[in-house]
Amino acid sequence: MRVSPALGALALVVLAPACSTMGDTSPFARSYHATDIGTYALRRVGVLPFTGSGLDAECARVSAEAFASALAREASFEVRLLDVRDLEEVPASETFRRGWTRPATPIELARRYGLDAVVVGDVRRAQWFPPQRLELSVDLIAVETGLPIWTSAVELDSGDERVRTEMRRWYRHQRRGDDARGESWELYLLSPRLFFTFAAEQMARGF
Repeated sequence: MRVSPALGALALVVLAPACSTMGDTSPFARSYHATDIGTYALRRVGVLPFTGSGLDAECARVSAEAFASALAREASFEVRLLDVRDLEEVPASETFRRGWTRPATPIELARRYGLDAVVVGDVRRAQWFPPQRLELSVDLIAVETGLPIWTSAVELDSGDERVRTEMRRWYRHQRRGDDARGESWELYLLSPRLFFTFAAEQMARGF
């Protein structure tokens, strides 16, 4: 995975009417694939800086980086993290939430970086103090069409016992050995970065 620092945001589309097939996700993530996703050749995918109300540059960078890492572990294609410098002079595209985006945006990104698709993320709601809460959505947009071919969303409340149980189970399965370094799964309830990492892993499992 190629990762470069991310310091900005570029909003594209969030909802995907063409995505109708549910993926195998975590108990908390809802994931849908376009019925024709298998017809797209995905070799390199770019992850744009995340957007969201009240999301500063550092949070945008950390959010995109966490999801890029999670997606790279699940997918067979190369994942590239884009930063604001990578997006200079690229036509901006507003988020219409109608299942489409301005074609010039993904086309120009594809031309510059050899991308087959781009990932856009939207932090819809976040509470970074205990109990932490997060509502997040991501879309994988094909550069051929400017349409989403995969979308996922998750809502997490660290005060929910179901979330805590799943986080503990996930931590023991995915993070074996971390306890030897003094880390505990309970840190994921307190740290915004770690809580977001858990959320990103939940969504990426549905790809």
